[in-house]
Amino acid sequence: MAQSTVRLIVDAQNAIRPLQRTDQITRQLSKNTDKLKGRLDRSNRSFREQGRSAKVAAGGVQTLTRSLAPLLKALAVAATARFIFVRTAELQTQRTALIQLTGSVDSANKIISQLQAFGNVTPFTSSELIEQTKRLKAFGFQTEELVDTTKRLSEVAGATGADLTGIATAFGQIRAKGKLQQEENLQLLERGVDITTELEKITGKQGEAFASAMRKGEIGADAVNQALINLTSEGGAFFGGATAQADTLNGLFSTLVDSVQNLARTIGEILEPIIKSALSFATKGVQAIDKIFQRINKKGCVIVPFFIFQN
Repeated sequence: MAQSTVRLIVDAQNAIRPLQRTDQITRQLSKNTDKLKGRLDRSNRSFREQGRSAKVAAGGVQTLTRSLAPLLKALAVAATARFIFVRTAELQTQRTALIQLTGSVDSANKIISQLQAFGNVTPFTSSELIEQTKRLKAFGFQTEELVDTTKRLSEVAGATGADLTGIATAFGQIRAKGKLQQEENLQLLERGVDITTELEKITGKQGEAFASAMRKGEIGADAVNQALINLTSEGGAFFGGATAQADTLNGLFSTLVDSVQNLARTIGEILEPIIKSALSFATKGVQAIDKIFQRINKKGCVIVPFFIFQN
């Protein structure tokens, strides 16, 4: 009987232990659940507070935008006026330079008009084309060949994707020297412009014979000019190179930029008398103020902000 009692007690204790562990696990799970609920509550409050903060910030941005609107409009007007002034002044500077270089107002205006029309159908702006024309004239090109040469060089640049300035400079140096030398030939080759093959056809000299003639200065600028004409005429390697780029993204963007610049110049030309009058008036005002301060300085006065004291 005693053994049965002991066994019953042992069995009871063995049964209680799992129940105790289960109770402990349940308590721990309850604690973790409470912690998770607390975190969720805090997160919910944080989201609500952030939402209120975002609304306040949005309201502040809207208020700031409304406050800055007049200033932004004024800055836009000032930037537009400056753009019109700069483009108008740029064209006047280019026209004046061409008049000096060609010796004729009519020639300068004709060149500008033709290049503006060409710029509208190519990836080059009229301002860029006019600059290259000035460059060519300085290198010794004749007035009557300026526009045609500029257009042909643009065809080369458009076909090769090289910079127009570098190509124009190389051809200008050839014209100035009166002959083709290896320096200019390499400048053109670096830009993807091979005139050697065409010159070999023109001169009838191939390979080393051509290289020897070039070293001796026997490949004249006239032959190079003829090679340029051949390469940019129908059937030539660079024919239509510029106009072919007109429908590309770069060409369309360039045309847009050129159109905006031309519009700015047109507006500037219309407002030119007013702008000149305003600038003249402002200049006279500044000069008058300068004279006043010069007289004050001669009298030995010390100038401080808003006051003048006699020594």
